[in-house]
Amino acid sequence: MENQQVQQRLVEAAKVGDINLLYGCIHDYPKILDSIDEIHFVNTPLHIATSAGHAQFALEMMRLMPSFGKKLNPQELSPLDLALQSREGLRPSDPDLQKNGKAKLGGPRFVK
Repeated sequence: MENQQVQQRLVEAAKVGDINLLYGCIHDYPKILDSIDEIHFVNTPLHIATSAGHAQFALEMMRLMPSFGKKLNPQELSPLDLALQSREGLRPSDPDLQKNGKAKLGGPRFVK
């Protein structure tokens, strides 16, 4: 099967949270997750699943590719940023978020 078709199926699996389809994609193209991991700024299946609120799919993806948890998408947002935005109804343009996608939480706090 052509890699592009498998990648499209993987995106669809992440959008709907279909773990069986995820493993079908891996079966058809075993290096699909590694090929995504080679790209610096990319919407991984983990980004897509967390944005859509598919926790079980996201957990399975983290088991398979823990490195996806640290990846930034083209808007410089991590999967955790997207999950929080989805949960809180925030958008990257909201003033509560900085341009680089990190929450404005202020500087470090020290507890004595």
